[in-house]
Amino acid sequence: MISRGSVLIPPKLDRWLTERKLTIELLLGALTAVSLLASYTHQLRGPEMVMISMTTLAIFYFLSCYLTPDVEAKPGAIASKAFSIACSVCVIGLMFSILKYEGAVQLIVIGTTSLAISGLVLAGYAVSSGLRRLVPLLLRVVIIGGIFGVLKFT
Repeated sequence: MISRGSVLIPPKLDRWLTERKLTIELLLGALTAVSLLASYTHQLRGPEMVMISMTTLAIFYFLSCYLTPDVEAKPGAIASKAFSIACSVCVIGLMFSILKYEGAVQLIVIGTTSLAISGLVLAGYAVSSGLRRLVPLLLRVVIIGGIFGVLKFT
């Protein structure tokens, strides 16, 4: 068992999830896109679909901080964990915004600020180390920032 704080992750599960993290993220992202389309076309259960898909994506982002980090150095590993948690907070904030719940602005501001700071640390680490494994993490910054921009300025 691999101990990550107070959470015990079986090594086989950790390895399996770490290897398939990008595929799972893309699958959950596609599910979120389909649910958003259902919500915007006023389907009967559209808001419920948005809530389920975005909550699942946020849970995956949060739990991914407990997996084996993509970087070896301690500052990069800490930034990677903060990055995963910030992505989770951003997705919940975006879900609150889409479903018109209170507290959306605060969640989005906290999440995007944390995302920007940890994204800059990871970008600097990726440039100095030449790690191509960080490209999917940095792509998250662009995607979540783009969704935030669309929601903010429309």
